Amino acid sequence: MAIFLLNRLGYEVVAISGKRDSADWLANLGADSVIERSYFSDVPDRPLLKG
Repeated sequence: MAIFLLNRLGYEVVAISGKRDSADWLANLGADSVIERSYFSDVPDRPLLKG
C-alpha cells in the first residue's frame, strides 16, 4: 500500500525484497526499482553486529 501511495504522490520508490518472484508484483504496485535483500546481507563488517 505504501508503494502505491508514494508512487502516486510522485516519489521515486525503491523496494527491497527477499523473493525474486516479487519484483513484478512490486513494480505493478508502483516501485521504480527492486533491490534483492541479499545485496545488503553480503556486506562484511556490519556496524550493528555484536562485539
